[in-house]
Amino acid sequence: MIITRPGIDIIKIDDQTVKDKNINNKKIHLIEIDFEYPSHELLEMVVEKWPSTKRFIIKDHISIYNDFFKSNMKKYYVSNKKGQNSIVSFIKKNNKILLDFNNLNYIALTFFLDDNIFQDLLRNLEIIRVSKEIYLNKKNILANWTGNIIIE
Repeated sequence: MIITRPGIDIIKIDDQTVKDKNINNKKIHLIEIDFEYPSHELLEMVVEKWPSTKRFIIKDHISIYNDFFKSNMKKYYVSNKKGQNSIVSFIKKNNKILLDFNNLNYIALTFFLDDNIFQDLLRNLEIIRVSKEIYLNKKNILANWTGNIIIE
């Protein structure tokens, strides 16, 4: 498992922070993009500011991001949003998934935290976001996983 540290290895960029000159512009492993109305111009600003970043996290406007990232040879992960009644169902078309356990409802969370289900999930995911409590409870299972984990 590779621990991805918020604010150091991963940052969140939205409509306000995209123009912030004080935001970390060193090498960033993952950038979570949360524009209300994404455009190629805004995405160009992000890519120009962090040219070495190859992986991004998105939650919606998939077709806009797909067009842009495909043409710029960047990889993106689709994350489940808080309050969604269903989990991400974008596995078709080779979309990559970031499962955010912090955004799951109680029933889905209970289901996915079953040890057998959790281990199976890890075989099919490259990156997850969990609370510190979940991380501590699943630390033994996560120790053998080769993916990225964001702990919040």
